Amino acid sequence: MKNQKVKINPFLTTDPYNKRGQIGEVTECDGEVATVLFEDGITGKYQTDTLELVSS
Repeated sequence: MKNQKVKINPFLTTDPYNKRGQIGEVTECDGEVATVLFEDGITGKYQTDTLELVSS
């Protein structure tokens, strides 16, 4: 999953990074938690089951 583009689930009930529905790139993946980097430089940690792979 590392270096993959992903979309954050737009229906999350809790998103402390406020990135619902946005696309970012996975920079790290540790089992069930992925670190996602967004275009604006914000990095957030998300459960992998809240991410949808985006084809390039």
